[in-house]
Order: sequence, then structure tokens, then C-alpha cells
Amino acid sequence: MRHLTDDEQGSSQWFEAGGLAFRASEMKTSLDNAIKEICRKEGVGEKELRMGVRTRKYSRVRAKISYFLSQELGVSRAEIARQLGVCTSAIAKAIQNMEAEGNKC
Repeated sequence: MRHLTDDEQGSSQWFEAGGLAFRASEMKTSLDNAIKEICRKEGVGEKELRMGVRTRKYSRVRAKISYFLSQELGVSRAEIARQLGVCTSAIAKAIQNMEAEGNKC
């Protein structure tokens, strides 16, 4: 696990997520890669997912992505919502449903 040095803590380019330190550009790349990979595995279009398509299939994939990003990478619900084209409350509900079902992706 990488921890921020005193010099890095003062810089706005670094932040911590999921117990790890990331540069802002690295976190954006990680988010994009995670979303692309899950979309590919689930057989859905990334563009449509990010546009907020509301079909059951897309909603289910969006919930899986939300759960993964939140639990594994420590990404905020607001940032997940921005990336997936839905509101923060939709992300909160999706994560809550995944936890209730016991699905861990």
C-alpha cells in the first residue's frame, strides 16, 4: 500500500481511494478501464451505459460497476454517478440492492 508523503499531501494532484494513493489522472484511467472491462464482460455498450440507458440489463450492469467502484476502489458515489450518467441517489440505491442480494460482482 502506498501512502502519501508530506510533499504529496499538499498537492491537489494526489488523493487516496480504497487505501491507495493515486494521481488524479491515474484514478480517471482506472475508472475508465474498470467500466470498459465490466461492459465488455457483460456484453453492453459503454456509450449507452454512460448515457444512462434505463433498461434492466443496463441498470444491472450499472449496479455491478457501482458496487465494484465503491467497495473495491473507494470511489465516491457522486463520482460514480458522474461517470455513469445517473444521479447520486440511483448509485446509492444500486449499491444498496447489490449488498442486499449478496452479489459481489
